Amino acid sequence: MLYGNKRSSSCRNAFTLIELLIVVSIMSIVIGVIGACLSGGIRVWDSARVFNDLEADAFIALNIMEKDIRNSLSVYAIGFDGKESSVAFPAYIDSEDGRGIGRVNYEFDQVKHALLRVESSWQGRDGRSELLLENVKDLSFTYYQVSTSAWNSVGETVTNFPDKVGVKLLLGRGEREVEIERSVLLPLQGRW
Repeated sequence: MLYGNKRSSSCRNAFTLIELLIVVSIMSIVIGVIGACLSGGIRVWDSARVFNDLEADAFIALNIMEKDIRNSLSVYAIGFDGKESSVAFPAYIDSEDGRGIGRVNYEFDQVKHALLRVESSWQGRDGRSELLLENVKDLSFTYYQVSTSAWNSVGETVTNFPDKVGVKLLLGRGEREVEIERSVLLPLQGRW
């Protein structure tokens, strides 16, 4: 009898196979739920990162463009040249010869799907070109004149700058597309 009691007391302290299977299945469910939450969080973080990259890059490029347009000069010999997919105007530029009056041109490169900023001398010789923004699917400029109270797609004028320049960007990466619009008001000081 004593031998039988020892055996029964040792069996009571051990786990049965069913108890082990229940614990393992509960732990598997908990690990699966945690894994699904982490996986979903990583997908949301990645899509938010991609979403913010397009807008952040576009806003940086638009701020550079806005600063250049606002600081443009009124120079009769150079003039303002606004087209639907590009805009060029006189400005102070840094060249190999030093800082002086030149021409700044913003244009849409359809092959590279990019917004380019090109600085050249006032005589029109090629200068420095830089890539401002990638993933550009479309770019259009419009020009507003107070005298006509209308927006136009062409703003060519030698003696008169437009009062506003409108920029419309269509950006895209993969299936995602974002449209951004901005209007730049040119200062009236120094305009003819």
